[in-house]
Amino acid sequence: MERSVDPVAALRAFMPPSPAATAWQTLRDCLESMHTANDWPAPLDAALQWYLPQLQRLHVDAVARQGDLQQLARL
Repeated sequence: MERSVDPVAALRAFMPPSPAATAWQTLRDCLESMHTANDWPAPLDAALQWYLPQLQRLHVDAVARQGDLQQLARL
């Protein structure tokens, strides 16, 4: 018999390396809120709230990419 894995429990159980602990907690909280959201577009809003600072940090064309994500949210 196949056991069902609770994704939220798995996220909580994971222990990242010390330097990544704060970033992991933020991502984990975002994923948990997405998992428990009852209405659309709350999961997308949570993902964007977490991802936009990462976008700024990682991409030189962050403004254009942010606009694309905002357009996706409107759709």
